[in-house]
Amino acid sequence: MRSLAVALLVAFAAPVSAADKDEEKVKETTLTFVKAVKVKDLDAVMKTVDVPFVLHGKPIARSEELKDALKSLLEGVDPEKVAPELGAVLDGPAIRKKVEGRGLNEEREKQLADIEKVLGKTGYVVMLVRDGKERGGILVRIKDGQAKVVGIPK
Repeated sequence: MRSLAVALLVAFAAPVSAADKDEEKVKETTLTFVKAVKVKDLDAVMKTVDVPFVLHGKPIARSEELKDALKSLLEGVDPEKVAPELGAVLDGPAIRKKVEGRGLNEEREKQLADIEKVLGKTGYVVMLVRDGKERGGILVRIKDGQAKVVGIPK
């Protein structure tokens, strides 16, 4: 009887895949980033980011430049407008499908290329939700087993 119970437990236990672990890391990092942005804590924000970074369509390659850009961004943040909820987590193919679903033009194609460049093969977009609606997304890449925010697209 005991061996049957063990066999059933093994058979029905849901293994945690690497993708699931990565998604959890991505969500955790995004939440930490959003909370730091909301309280305008530049040092905390910098611990969650990496370069290359895309900020509102502008590629940033150097850490010092990113810190200056994020400092300016935080100065203009209205904490009440920072989306408090995380929505869907999209991988590369899902991101492309979502953007293409809105219709591609030259500007969106360039935006998509910039996003795919910073995300690489191990990137995700975490959609932000406020008042029940998607209000944009945060680009997050997995590198060396760590999730880092690498962009805030337009």
